[in-house]
Amino acid sequence: DLDMIDKLCTRIQDFAKTSKDQIQIDTMATMLHKAVKKRDLLLKLKILETLGVLQSPKSTKVLKRYAFVKAKKDDAVKLKAVAVAAIAKYRDPKNIAKLGDAMKSRDMTTARNAIKGMEHYRNAKGKHRKKIAELLMKRLAGERPSAGGQGSGNISAEQTERWNKLAPVIVSSMQAITRETTISELENWQDWWKENKNRRKVWKDEKPEDEEEEA
Repeated sequence: DLDMIDKLCTRIQDFAKTSKDQIQIDTMATMLHKAVKKRDLLLKLKILETLGVLQSPKSTKVLKRYAFVKAKKDDAVKLKAVAVAAIAKYRDPKNIAKLGDAMKSRDMTTARNAIKGMEHYRNAKGKHRKKIAELLMKRLAGERPSAGGQGSGNISAEQTERWNKLAPVIVSSMQAITRETTISELENWQDWWKENKNRRKVWKDEKPEDEEEEA
């Protein structure tokens, strides 16, 4: 019963947000792995979303199976978009390049989820944050409607809509991983990147928050 599964997933998410019982979380994840094989699309979407909240190491293979494949059919595209958002929450540096590829997806939701997902890496090591910043700046240049040498008269409504939806998310993720929360203008980010991309001080590893509190 879909309604029952939906309620169960909601309860599992609520539990995972506060619990530190990793064994129980892993057990729940394994249970959901079996259910995700069902054919119902809504059920699959809810389960993938829940696996993102659980953040069980046992779920990475399942999420990658949906997040990092070439999706063409509508259902597969929807599953990919949700799985991309979920796997980003795991903050695994090994997934950065794949998430970078997902940023370029023609599906708006997938691209947005991949870009937004980079915010989860705000406390990653400096070298990983620098790589993410590089990917985001490439997206900023690639998504701009004038990219490719086209005249303003040739810019389609679709390009404009995509730009309007993705550009703010790119800025938000750049602010998160660089701690430069006051920069909002796109041109300022381009200038910032040129000036700071090779400065070691900017990309030094950050101390964990609990260490900073103890200092």
